[in-house]
Amino acid sequence: MRNSRPIILFPLLCFLSSTISILCDPNTLVCNEKEKHALLRFKKALSNPGNRLSSWSVNQDCCRWEAVRCNNVTGRVVELHLGNPYDTDDYEFYSKFELGGEISPALLELEFLSYLNLSWNDFGGSPIPSFLGSMGSLRYLDLSYAGFGGLVPHQLGNLSTLRHLDLGYNNGMIVENLGWISHLAFLKYLGMNRVDLHREVHWLESVSMSPSLSELHLSHCELDSNMTSSLGVFRTTQISPNVIVLNIANNSFSGQISPFMCQKMNGRSKLEVLDISINALSGELSDCWMHWPSLTHVSLGSNNLSGKIPNSMGSLVGLKALSLQTIHSMEKYPHH
Repeated sequence: MRNSRPIILFPLLCFLSSTISILCDPNTLVCNEKEKHALLRFKKALSNPGNRLSSWSVNQDCCRWEAVRCNNVTGRVVELHLGNPYDTDDYEFYSKFELGGEISPALLELEFLSYLNLSWNDFGGSPIPSFLGSMGSLRYLDLSYAGFGGLVPHQLGNLSTLRHLDLGYNNGMIVENLGWISHLAFLKYLGMNRVDLHREVHWLESVSMSPSLSELHLSHCELDSNMTSSLGVFRTTQISPNVIVLNIANNSFSGQISPFMCQKMNGRSKLEVLDISINALSGELSDCWMHWPSLTHVSLGSNNLSGKIPNSMGSLVGLKALSLQTIHSMEKYPHH
């Protein structure tokens, strides 16, 4: 009788081992039927001239569809990689594979969707659907270069678990109130290049209230030095010291560069990349670069600066690139 227990346990362990391996094998996943039909309705509302979604068929398991990722254990849809995958250097070819049409609310049935990328498509200037703000599991949302237009919906502020948000380089997108950004406590990356912020005088307060923010991209946003707020006229030192990348190029910031750069910071700055090129800043570079000990890349070109490079820049031991050259403001990528 003593030896019977190992004999019984051995087949049980074999069964458990094989079951676990099956559950963890992505090739054995079967997608949720409700989510499968939701994706098919989502596809039906899109224009898909290049037939990129040809694998999205009722006869196929949706976890094996192109651009769909499922959880390895549950089979629930967690990621949609629908950015245009083709090189923009051949725009004629690339444009044939742009998705368009309408964004169907069928997406709301993907309860566990954490990643949604619709970048580099063409939605014809239609506004971002406000219902995206109800997709509470989203952690990554990329709608850049996608031909959206109109007002940015404040409902995006309901995405409390969001880490990455990129709305840059769309068609005439406008923000009237950026207060919803302050609700995104875990947001690390905010891309709003070419989003018109000139009506939002309180943009600085909203951005400053995002404690986790490490990358801030506000190029071409119609910002200027006359946009005052409760924090006063904008200075780079008012940005959170946790920000690592700050891009505020191609705006209309003006006045002397010294106060713009040299006010005392609240805490030690972690800033590594600073781009304030193509503005209207003037004067000499002051000896205040010790405020920015972590800088590795600095772009100051196409301002009205004068004088010599200050000695304090020599203290930036990690500095790899300093650009002072005149920059012609040009679109790097095709747009709709």
